[in-house]
Amino acid sequence: MSEKALPHSVVDAPPSTEHWTLRLNAACSVIATMALLNVCWLAFSLLGGVVLGVAPASVAVAHCVRERGLGRSGNTVATFARTWRRELVGANLALLPQLLVLVALGWNYLAFSAAGPSASAPRLATLAGLLLVATVGCWLPACYVHYDLPRRRFLLTALRFTLARPVPSLLQLFVLAAVGYTSYRLPALVPFLSVGARLYLATWLALRFFAENEDRLAGTSDDPAPDDRALGLPTDPLRMR
Repeated sequence: MSEKALPHSVVDAPPSTEHWTLRLNAACSVIATMALLNVCWLAFSLLGGVVLGVAPASVAVAHCVRERGLGRSGNTVATFARTWRRELVGANLALLPQLLVLVALGWNYLAFSAAGPSASAPRLATLAGLLLVATVGCWLPACYVHYDLPRRRFLLTALRFTLARPVPSLLQLFVLAAVGYTSYRLPALVPFLSVGARLYLATWLALRFFAENEDRLAGTSDDPAPDDRALGLPTDPLRMR
């Protein structure tokens, strides 16, 4: 088609403008998805009585993010509800132990903090454990929806990911801290965006790492990382969901 046959606005529009608008549209779409997932997470966590609702709700968010990345978005609410119902038992078996340990460490940290300077050593040790378990929790939902493993192995696998890949793990922790600080400064974000944003970003980062991990195992990456088989990490592509 010749330039004369094109609309005047298309001919004169600079490529950078179109590129900028596409990026803006994509960013708005991601934020809207985060907000929707945040509402779904809160609603279904309450539906499960909080204690039994948080784990499947977190897995449902991770599943929706993975489906979106694969181009299989569909109806987000329907996908979330279907995943939550299907994984109500399995997600609790895989994720609830980590959540309980996290709550116990948080409670102990507050107790040691209230005890004053005499409890500095156990307080710091508890803080280190709290950060480690929180980072493991950043990997868990994405690991659950991406790999097909026995449920008892997900916690150990996420711990191995955390220890074997310190840079991605620190990035996960940084995202968690950034969202937490922003939510602390702007509490109004909590019911509308905070949890959805945290889980969305954690899942996105985790899935990118899993893809790089699988590329390296396939021999298409030059990343000189440790041998995943020696570390006990998932290596067989057939184990992927």
